[in-house]
Amino acid sequence: MKHITLLAAMAVSTFAMAQKEVGSATHHAGLGIHFSGERGPIDTLIPPSLAAGNFALYTSTSSGYVAGTNNFGDLAKVQVFNSTGTIHVEQLLFLFGARDENGTPNAMVHARVYSLDGPGTNTADASVSTAPGTVLGNMDIPISACDTTDLTIATFFPSITLSGNFGGGFDVSDLAAGTELGLITSSDNDPGTADDQNWEECSDGTWFTMSNATSSWGLHVDLAILAVLDDGF
Repeated sequence: MKHITLLAAMAVSTFAMAQKEVGSATHHAGLGIHFSGERGPIDTLIPPSLAAGNFALYTSTSSGYVAGTNNFGDLAKVQVFNSTGTIHVEQLLFLFGARDENGTPNAMVHARVYSLDGPGTNTADASVSTAPGTVLGNMDIPISACDTTDLTIATFFPSITLSGNFGGGFDVSDLAAGTELGLITSSDNDPGTADDQNWEECSDGTWFTMSNATSSWGLHVDLAILAVLDDGF
C-alpha cells in the first residue's frame, strides 16, 4: 500500500478563486470560469467538490505525486464527467501544482478524452466495465508547458463529439524515470465527491478508482481537471 502526504505548505492562494453568485450561476473570477446548471453556448464542467475551492496536493512518501507520476509507475489519471445527450468537448483544463522536468523539457504529457468502456476495479473492489477505455481524443503537451501557476489548456480541433458520460485526463507513460508532474485535487473526503469518479492506470495497464482502499490509494477526491463543452453551433 502506498502512503501519502498532504503538502499543506503549497501556495494555495494561486488557486483560491474569488467567487460571486449571479442568479443560479457561479463565476470563479480568478480563472474566468463560468459554470451553471443551465446550458449555454459554452459551458465548463467542474468536479463538484472543487467548486468550493478546497485544493490539495498529495505526494507519496515513496517519491512522486498521487495525482501524477511516481515511483510506482502510474500511467494515467482520469476524472469522470456525467453528461446526457450529445456533447462536444473543446478543451480540457488542468491545474498542476508541481513539476520536475528532470532535464527532459520536451517529454510529452498526453491530454486525453476517454470513453468509459474499459475494464477496471471500483471503490468496492469489484470488477466493472465503466473504467476509461477507448481514447476519443489526444493532444500532446511538453512537460515544460504544464503550468504550475495557472491553467494548462489542451484544445482539441476539431472538438470531440460524444454521447453520455466520459472521462478527461492525462497520460504520463512517455515521461522518463525521475520526471514528475503533480495535479491538484480536492481535499480527501470533501463533500461533493462521489464514488468511482476518478481513476488511475497502474504500471501494468489496469485501472483502479483512486478511492479503492483495497488495491489503490484510498483517496476520495476529485481531480482538478475541467472540461469545456460547446453546443455544436
